[in-house]
Amino acid sequence: YRTDLFDPATIEQWMEMWLRLLDQMLSNPDLPIALADTLDQPGQHQVLVDYNNTGTPAEARLAPDLFTRQALATPNAPAITSTNGTLTYAELDQASNQLARHLIDHGAGPETLIAIALPRSTAMITSVLAVLKTGAAYVPIDTDYPTNRIDYILQDAHPALVITNTCHTHHLTPTWAATDTTVIDLASPTTTEHITTQPTTTITDHHRITPLHPTNPAYVIYTSGSTGQPKGVTVTHTGIADLATRVADQARIRPNDVFMQFASPSFDVSVEEIWATFVAGATLAVLENERPTDIDLTQFFNTHHITHAHLTPSALSVFRAEDLSSLTSLLVGAEVCSAELVDVWAPGRRLVNSYGPTETTVTSTMTGVLVAGGGVPSIGKPLPGTTVYVLDAGLRLCPRGVSGELFIAGAGLARGYLNRAGLTAERFVAD
Repeated sequence: YRTDLFDPATIEQWMEMWLRLLDQMLSNPDLPIALADTLDQPGQHQVLVDYNNTGTPAEARLAPDLFTRQALATPNAPAITSTNGTLTYAELDQASNQLARHLIDHGAGPETLIAIALPRSTAMITSVLAVLKTGAAYVPIDTDYPTNRIDYILQDAHPALVITNTCHTHHLTPTWAATDTTVIDLASPTTTEHITTQPTTTITDHHRITPLHPTNPAYVIYTSGSTGQPKGVTVTHTGIADLATRVADQARIRPNDVFMQFASPSFDVSVEEIWATFVAGATLAVLENERPTDIDLTQFFNTHHITHAHLTPSALSVFRAEDLSSLTSLLVGAEVCSAELVDVWAPGRRLVNSYGPTETTVTSTMTGVLVAGGGVPSIGKPLPGTTVYVLDAGLRLCPRGVSGELFIAGAGLARGYLNRAGLTAERFVAD
């Protein structure tokens, strides 16, 4: 072998695998080669156990209970801040309880879907909490989406209710409006009166149509559709609880911190922004402006003393690192993180690269703290309670150093694709 390209250990590993393959072929000539094991027992143990020895999943909990617990612990702490003011945990809890009761009166409950057609705003966050408190799952609708995409999502999900306001009802096209879907217009005086007269006390199974379980769906987010028609990914309460607990810990979010809510409601990172903040008892700074300019963004960071954010590398390009002096912890993901980005943004703060598809509740792997000069970062290691495997086309374990497809399992695994049993069976394979 070429000693300038390969080291002895690699060649020895390859020879061992080659001999193991030959032994199996000779002992069982009818065995398809794709089913032969190239890894010995220690090698299998390494990729199955050692690489995935990350800890146990977080306790399976209901998402609304995570928020209610924090509201009881720190009722006067700021939960949401924006250009339109601040709401404490107690105020947000009470407002979402009132809206939840209004939604229950309209039939909302476990295993039902409710679309939220609102931009980033306090009203959107309140609606998310309210829907989850009823036990229903929310379907976020980005009001900047083209009308035909909004129409497709609403027809495919067929939600029982749509929460919106007068400013955005024009997005709701007549194609589906003739169905039995009810529109909850938050700007309607009649609706407002009915909501504000509702009790503010905690919603429990006693008030819900049926009991709520952690395996019930919490939200359905539609993929971009880059490889075909958009698909609705159905994520459970268990996924949210696991994600929020792990990210809050890994990003070191503390009660006095401020996490920026920057992502579109239809982008799954918004789930991480909201719930990692609330689990930690920190403050969510909501960017109410739908299309902020670069100057607005920097000013927003500094005015609200943002300490934590999760941004894509392309979104970071509109900022200068030296202008965001309050930012102490930065998560990047959804796109490749370059060595140049690390060199610019790592000095003076905690910079962590993350990875995860929508189908595994936003984030599955994270790096440690990145440092300048370290080159292109990896996607890190699986979060506690998550396991990752590199498999070949036959779903066999790939030896170390061999390319394959990444398979992810764990508490964050979604239920599957809404109304697409065949596609779910194809992608969500048995582990």
